[in-house]
Amino acid sequence: MGLKEKTVNSVLWGSIERFSVMGINFILSIIVARLVLPADFGVIAMTTIFLGVSNVFIDSGFANALVRKTDRTEIDNSTVFYFNIGVGITIYVIIFFSAPLIASFYNIPILLEVMRMIGLVILWNSLSVVQQAILTAKLDFKSQAKISLISVSASGIIGVILAYYGLGVWALVAQIVSAALGRMLLLWLYVKWLPQWSFSVDSFKSMFSYGSKLLMSNLVVTIGSSINSLILGKTFPADQLGYYNRSEQFVNFPLNSITAIFQKVTFPVYCLRKDNIPMLREFYLKTICVIAILIAPAMAILFLLSQDIIILLLTEKWAPAAVLMQILIFTFAWSPIFSINMNILSVLGYTKYVLNIEIVKMVLRIAVILLAAPYCLKLICYLLACVAFFNTFIYSYYINKAIQVNWRTQMSYIIPYIVASVIIGIGVDYFIQIIESRLLRIIICLGIFLISYLVALRLFDRDNLNFLLSLLPRRSLFPKLKK
Repeated sequence: MGLKEKTVNSVLWGSIERFSVMGINFILSIIVARLVLPADFGVIAMTTIFLGVSNVFIDSGFANALVRKTDRTEIDNSTVFYFNIGVGITIYVIIFFSAPLIASFYNIPILLEVMRMIGLVILWNSLSVVQQAILTAKLDFKSQAKISLISVSASGIIGVILAYYGLGVWALVAQIVSAALGRMLLLWLYVKWLPQWSFSVDSFKSMFSYGSKLLMSNLVVTIGSSINSLILGKTFPADQLGYYNRSEQFVNFPLNSITAIFQKVTFPVYCLRKDNIPMLREFYLKTICVIAILIAPAMAILFLLSQDIIILLLTEKWAPAAVLMQILIFTFAWSPIFSINMNILSVLGYTKYVLNIEIVKMVLRIAVILLAAPYCLKLICYLLACVAFFNTFIYSYYINKAIQVNWRTQMSYIIPYIVASVIIGIGVDYFIQIIESRLLRIIICLGIFLISYLVALRLFDRDNLNFLLSLLPRRSLFPKLKK
């Protein structure tokens, strides 16, 4: 199988994994949200930064180091495995004994037990980093799709059942912990890899020299993206944090799906092309274009239907989340582009650039949140949107250094689709205002918008539309129709 076929197959199974998993998770979270209170989601959101930072240390950049290393050995795998176990146990012990301090910080007593229980996720994740890296290096996203689908479905059902019987926040905790446990067990079952009784200091040093910079950048990314939950959880009531968390989830549902697909697939593919900068640059620009084609209409539709989606799916008790959702669209819409930029820099070994970018982003994010926290959530969201746009200049500066693609070039591949989506959105909004039924409004909006967008692509951007369609492996999907 050639590189193009491997890439297409990886995109296919990466898409199946992310969209099915995200879809199932999304549907199940909607059911759970109807059964529990916004404050319960707020409590879980308060744990985000602690779990996120812990998982960064679990990985420590070694997963990407293993994937990137073309001459990796069993000693390399075993070294990473034992290191991760040691880190996982250490972090869980820290979380266990720090739980009273965390509960006291937020002044929410139940957080003591919640942190100690949800911290088990760290242990489960530490046991499966190598297995995940092995599958990624082989571009085996089919197995990863099966693993994710099974673990998410089973844990989601557990969460729904417990929420139905009134367990509130504990239903959410059980869902998170069981998902991590199930994924770990399935990775061991599918990969069938066993570590050797060996630990190489030389192997550790060689991978840590690459992974340490990536560790620091990922740490900064995690802190920067999760600091809002820390500050908001301390400043506002738990239900306000719950509104923010749910609105963020609705925005990130399509974004995280697309981001995860392209980030996971492009990293090993970029690794194969890292020695050919012109080819790497060409593939990068095509990736940017495809992402823009997908993201722009998705964000426009979410903006138009935010109120209808929130109230219809979550009931009126979640209505305050709709306005926050509209604003956050402008913040998170850039995340898929940012992730691809990160992959380029990481593949080329510019982990120092990645670290610099994330430090600047984190400082700006923290400054904005602290500045606006005494006022209201809306102001925080508006300022975060401004910071996100400013970050495009920061990324482009370093991308231009790496592969000679400046900000103007990047934007030329993105802005046309944003403009097209805005124009179509204005027209669609005019027609749906007279419709009273929320469900009917959603259906008509989706239909008119998508048809109009596809027609516009067909008329004005046929080449990129054909490229996007070429990524769909129709023959492999429908072998019986080959004739």
